[in-house]
Amino acid sequence: MRFYIIFTFLFIVGFGVFVYSIDPQAYAFNLGSYSFNLPIAVWLMGVLGMFAFFSWVFLFKHDLSHKIRLYHEKKDFDKLLKQILSQDTQKTFLKTKFKSDLAKNLSQILARYDLKADLNTPNSGCEKVDNLFKHYHNIENNTLEPKDHAKHSLAYEHAYFSKRLKAFIHNDLKNAFEVLTNAQIPLELRRYAFIEIAQKGSKKEVLKAVNAMQENLDKECVKAFLKAFFEKSLNTDTLKISELCKKVGYDKDDYLKLAQKAQKFLVPDQWFQFFEILSQEDDKAQKAFLFVLLELEMNDLAKEHLAVLSFEEYMLLNAYMDLKQEHKKAYKLEAFL
Repeated sequence: MRFYIIFTFLFIVGFGVFVYSIDPQAYAFNLGSYSFNLPIAVWLMGVLGMFAFFSWVFLFKHDLSHKIRLYHEKKDFDKLLKQILSQDTQKTFLKTKFKSDLAKNLSQILARYDLKADLNTPNSGCEKVDNLFKHYHNIENNTLEPKDHAKHSLAYEHAYFSKRLKAFIHNDLKNAFEVLTNAQIPLELRRYAFIEIAQKGSKKEVLKAVNAMQENLDKECVKAFLKAFFEKSLNTDTLKISELCKKVGYDKDDYLKLAQKAQKFLVPDQWFQFFEILSQEDDKAQKAFLFVLLELEMNDLAKEHLAVLSFEEYMLLNAYMDLKQEHKKAYKLEAFL
């Protein structure tokens, strides 16, 4: 546009000089009481100037319209891009107005699809998209820097949210506590954080985690806690442990496995007392307590205990006691459990 104006100006001036050199005569133009007596070349330059002026106006209007259209196209593109990224990362998006009907229609079409990132594709050339894909690649390859964990907001149900959060937890147990106490995070991931603390935390950290999550633990969490209880010699009341086991639905086999594992960590007196209390608090721990009694060769007490229990339910253990009494042979207890 600028070059066109310069060219037109020079052309009109040059044309006027050329005409004046050929015919320098003047022409008078009367307008009411006014009379304009100017060289013919000037009049011609004026006509060309008017033509050029209006052509400039039309060109400027066209150029302005083009820039406005490009601006709205870019805004529509940015809105569509934001929608695509939101549908991927948040599984939803905020509806917005579009200038173009085509963009509006495309937005409505995209809204009907579940958009997922395909990491096995070349770069798009769009910085926002490629940065997000790089973030996904880092999560997938476990190379995400700690400072980048919150770089992109992901919905809880997003495929990469749990992977990123687990990496966040592995990075520092402080992060695990942050996850543990955030009620908005899915319970499955909070339980994962609890298990990480139970496995890697100090005595104080494990007990703190139990107090924070005791209403939301599942069987796997309690198993992880009990493993820590024995391995780290946690100072926890047996009644509280019984309460946790009952709350998550420990069955006979769970208690029995617990008794077998506890044997490696507890001295006989502790082992006996621990499962005596568990059996008093929960009938499902009776088999585990009988296992402890028989392993400690407290046969008379085991027989007394069996006598008050359902014969049908503990038929195999009754048979074990009878065989042991009659034949005095060493039978494998595990075969009768």
